[in-house]
Amino acid sequence: LYEALERRFEQLKNAPDSVQTDYLARLYRLNKPSTYALPDGKQFRGTIRDVRPTGELIVEHEDGGFVKPYLFKEIEFVIKKEN
Repeated sequence: LYEALERRFEQLKNAPDSVQTDYLARLYRLNKPSTYALPDGKQFRGTIRDVRPTGELIVEHEDGGFVKPYLFKEIEFVIKKEN
């Protein structure tokens, strides 16, 4: 565990952008249209396009094509049940 943490720390120190690249490579549903819900229950289709260093998801809405940042708990992925 120590060696893995040390490697990651060195990576962060020497190439901070690579951590963001690694994160985006593993981000669930990146660049894939999905259904999301807002806190009021309203649902919409959109696509995660990026994540800001501050943690906001950058989501492109299908209806209107506008792009909006969302903070933690401002948006959630909707899991659709199979029939």
